[in-house]
Amino acid sequence: MSVSEVMSASERFNELMKYLRALMPSIPSLDKLVTQAEIKEEGGKKLVIKRFMKEVGFIKWIPPAIAFRANYPFTLLPKVRFERELNFFRTGWKEFRTPEIIEANTKDLIIVREYVEGKFLDYLNHLRHLAVALAEIHSSDRALGDVKPTNFIVSGNDLYIIDAEQSITTGKLHHKAWDLMLTAFFMAYSYFLDPVKYKETIKAFIKTYMDSGGNKEVVNQVGSFRFGGLAMLMPLPHLFTLAEVIDSLLVH
Repeated sequence: MSVSEVMSASERFNELMKYLRALMPSIPSLDKLVTQAEIKEEGGKKLVIKRFMKEVGFIKWIPPAIAFRANYPFTLLPKVRFERELNFFRTGWKEFRTPEIIEANTKDLIIVREYVEGKFLDYLNHLRHLAVALAEIHSSDRALGDVKPTNFIVSGNDLYIIDAEQSITTGKLHHKAWDLMLTAFFMAYSYFLDPVKYKETIKAFIKTYMDSGGNKEVVNQVGSFRFGGLAMLMPLPHLFTLAEVIDSLLVH
């Protein structure tokens, strides 16, 4: 391997790690560095303006599109990301909500939507909301793709999904399983110092998902070698716990 190839591989790895750190629930402020959205107030009402043509919207998806292309069809294209989010937001979901679309500019690829007041999702208090939402999404032959907690807002008793630019229509089990595996990954770092609590939380999450209509075959895919790349980035005790929990739930 040449020096340039080594440098290129190193740069790709560093970009991947930047992406993963940006997704960590413990440092949500880093999301501000890669946002395509801005908040404006008009007539005393807050609105979110998301510009899909912004360069950062393209750059931030390069690492996962390269590193996890065998797991999930991430797209870099602004028009496709715009259409994915618009389609998802305009679907009539039952178990969760999406922001109201005020305007969709198909020429400049801009979505103007309502600003949702609330708190970012946390696994301690909003576990059931998330499990039920993903079960409905997957039962509708959809996958969300990007399930970091800052893409969810809990307002009162309602869960809102506020970012769906990587959502897809799919019947493939491993695309849906990606949502669960990535959730398990984020959850592992939320409970990095408490493996016992992680076991309780991930078990409750997967059980609620299945009880809410989630497919057992999707859960079974989470433990497959297909997700080895992401699994290698998880703390080892938590990875073993995840495998143990999946096995125990699937035999019943």
